Amino acid sequence: MVSRKEPNFFKESATVDMIGCIHSDLFHQDRLLLNLVDLKIKLIRSKPEFCLQGSEGFKVVLDHVSLFIRKVRVNRGVILGHAKALEKTSAKYPITRVLSKVYSIPKGSMSSIQDNIFSGQMPKKLFVGCVDNEAFHGAFSKSPYEFKHFNLNFIGVYVDGQPVPHNPLELDFSKDQYIR
Repeated sequence: MVSRKEPNFFKESATVDMIGCIHSDLFHQDRLLLNLVDLKIKLIRSKPEFCLQGSEGFKVVLDHVSLFIRKVRVNRGVILGHAKALEKTSAKYPITRVLSKVYSIPKGSMSSIQDNIFSGQMPKKLFVGCVDNEAFHGAFSKSPYEFKHFNLNFIGVYVDGQPVPHNPLELDFSKDQYIR
């Protein structure tokens, strides 16, 4: 067993610089916004119990927040081309929607069926994660990013009574049988 000391960036209320991207559908597409397009962004902080892990009584203080934006100088011919195209149709931005849904399964339940989880278009990818309810809602002693299997033994997706895209998964974590 290797022992190493983790650096404590936050000891003695140290100020720490952090950077990240906005995880929203619009910011994960390749096209630039047209000139004179108003874009309003509202960021909402998570509760300290959700974003901190450890002893209670700590908090995150944002001293300074910046939004870094890439700007480009567009050729006049391109601007005129855009204006001409916008006379005939509106601007289209191809967005791959990322949608998160939460379903609660009561503790001790042996089964759970969730009906009509997709409305409209079927998703291209489906990720299922299970996390402790207390951690999900925020608890200093638990991580909302610690996914567990909770001894799940069967999972399937059905559309009109037919399994999609393949037969359901039958899992046995005690025998390490959980990968197709």
